[in-house]
Amino acid sequence: MDLLEKTIQLMEPSRKRAFRQSLMMSAHERKDVDLFDLICSTKSLSIRGKAHKKLKQPNANAYHSLRKRLFKKLIKFLSLHHPPGEDRDEAVVEMYQGMAQFAIERKDNSLAAKYYTLALRIAQKSKLVFALDQLYRELIEHAEILDMDITALFNAWQENTRERLFREKLLMSRTIVLSRLIDAKKHGNILDFDDVVKSVFKEVHLDKAVMIDAYYQFELVSLIRSVAASSRAYLRFEKFALEVYERLRLIGNLEDQSPGYRAGWYYIIAHAQYRNRKFSSADGWLEKLASTFKESKSSTKAVYGVRYMLLRSAVLSYTGRNTEAIDWVKKSLADKTLLISPKEMTIMQLNLAVWHFQSKNYKKANQTILKMQHSDGWIEKHLGKEWLFKKNLIELIIQVEMGNDEITLSRIKTIEKRFAPLLHHEFYQRAGIFMGLIRYILLNPEKTRTNQFAARVEAAQLGWPEEEEDLQAMTFFCWLKARMTGRDYYELVLETLQSR
Repeated sequence: MDLLEKTIQLMEPSRKRAFRQSLMMSAHERKDVDLFDLICSTKSLSIRGKAHKKLKQPNANAYHSLRKRLFKKLIKFLSLHHPPGEDRDEAVVEMYQGMAQFAIERKDNSLAAKYYTLALRIAQKSKLVFALDQLYRELIEHAEILDMDITALFNAWQENTRERLFREKLLMSRTIVLSRLIDAKKHGNILDFDDVVKSVFKEVHLDKAVMIDAYYQFELVSLIRSVAASSRAYLRFEKFALEVYERLRLIGNLEDQSPGYRAGWYYIIAHAQYRNRKFSSADGWLEKLASTFKESKSSTKAVYGVRYMLLRSAVLSYTGRNTEAIDWVKKSLADKTLLISPKEMTIMQLNLAVWHFQSKNYKKANQTILKMQHSDGWIEKHLGKEWLFKKNLIELIIQVEMGNDEITLSRIKTIEKRFAPLLHHEFYQRAGIFMGLIRYILLNPEKTRTNQFAARVEAAQLGWPEEEEDLQAMTFFCWLKARMTGRDYYELVLETLQSR
């Protein structure tokens, strides 16, 4: 009896029924169902003699192809039917591990060894260090009956223990950083990039092996990226990320990585370059990201599909292709293969409102804002105060362009009251000045294009240091400048971005 028969034999009756039902629903022909039924109904150690007659296979090759196809479907079924929320690879490892333990209880040590080998292979490939720790413990315990080299197992366990301890340090650092990020988001603060990065490197001691390990370097870069996003230190982060990526590429540690892993690098670098207004270069990394979707069928697209769409549409908009950006978002909304989270949908709708605004379709921009599914309270809770503040500012300039002066003035008062405790922070302070200038424009329209008002705007010093300058903050400033000069707002945005 080989692996296919023994795997089916170990399945509970309820799982056998569920698997058979899945075969009935998906099979183009009944031969795989017939083979499954034959295996379930046969108690002998081998069914090959009966199979050729009952299944009417023309030759041995056709029969083995049928067995191979059935086994693939069985493993896929077992890997999918696990408790929700678990990591897929971890669930598959746990499944094989459970089968191995069950086989040991049945005194079938050779089958147990096969399942342990399968579990080990997946756990090693996916660097599941915590699952590997338990696996090595069990293998060492059963090494004699499994006919495995206990010395080799012990050495592998020691090596994994070193990696597990480093992972734990990384997780501790991530927890500390996330705690500080959550606190900063809640209170509207901005983290100091250098301060947090120093604390991370102090906590996580990097030896030579870790410096060239692709997985750990990506985890570390992802952690540093979360700090860069809060502190707006994108220029420094881009330099850091590219240096790590290039080091791994030169020593050949990226070539054999999965499409999902490479997609992570491509997205991180593309996003950093977008924030640094290097749109052409960012577009090149986005093309690499899109190529990974074809390599891994649906899994990589499920993780990065929406992020790719959001970033791609933004690049299109800020490189003079605003209409194409709008079409891109609409096309993405109609794509049923994209799994859009509530947070991503909110960001997508805000972006779409901005793209409509840049096309001077103010009514459409306003409708997009009104159709948003979540309240300001939800946005503040799930995206943070800064996102809510940006949304409120977008609403303000839409109302100004629609000629709703009274509504605009009323909303300025509401925003100032809501964010009053935060207006001493630099970001909100500048935004507060911006709202004050909007109020001045509405109350003194005849003075908008005077030298006196231009001097007032210049004295306000709304600009940011180049490294920390936020794209959306820059576009708000461009809108103000367009009102002062009578120039086309979108043309001014493009001109400003190209000159930076």
